[in-house]
Amino acid sequence: MIPLFPLNMVLCPGEITALHIFEERYKEMIMTCLEEDRYFGIILIHNSELKQIGCTAQVIEIVKKYPDGRMDILIQGVQRFHLLSIDRKKSYLRGMVDYFSDEHHDVDLILRTRVAVFHLHLLEMAQAPESDKIYEKPNSSFLMAHSAGLDLEDKQKLLELITENDRLRFLEKHLILLIDKITHYEEVKKLIRANGHAKHFPPIDLDKLGGEG
Repeated sequence: MIPLFPLNMVLCPGEITALHIFEERYKEMIMTCLEEDRYFGIILIHNSELKQIGCTAQVIEIVKKYPDGRMDILIQGVQRFHLLSIDRKKSYLRGMVDYFSDEHHDVDLILRTRVAVFHLHLLEMAQAPESDKIYEKPNSSFLMAHSAGLDLEDKQKLLELITENDRLRFLEKHLILLIDKITHYEEVKKLIRANGHAKHFPPIDLDKLGGEG
């Protein structure tokens, strides 16, 4: 059984992100995880629906602690899980989970290279830092997803896919369409945050940009 942190976000294995912990129940949960060297599960809650597939998270740094117990922390995604049942006996939720990994298939290196090129092009459009190192990692799709302009629904779909090739094909279709839309609409300036960090590249609703597809 693991502590659960339902959030309006999707965490992928290997992904690093920041959290601000301010609710009392989650202060308690994080402190327990730190004291017992345990992971907790992040799972998407969206439109009042708790998804069944999530990802465990490890606290890798406490960036700041406040006098009232609030914390700014950095976490990293570890392993995906399927939520089997929920326990409500503590102030925060806990869940019985079944961990799962990818089915074993050789990664299509040509496909991965194509997707990397599209992803780099998107980062250039966002005037964002680039890191070639992520493209050679075993699950590079998860790392690219962090700055690929995916909305919550699409990122959740990607999280649930069980082969790297399926995720790469999913990202390829998304990136081709997204880059095409951005290229043809001057609204790109409104879609890129001024600080230029890839992690702040916003999810994009393609329907609002107009055009076909």
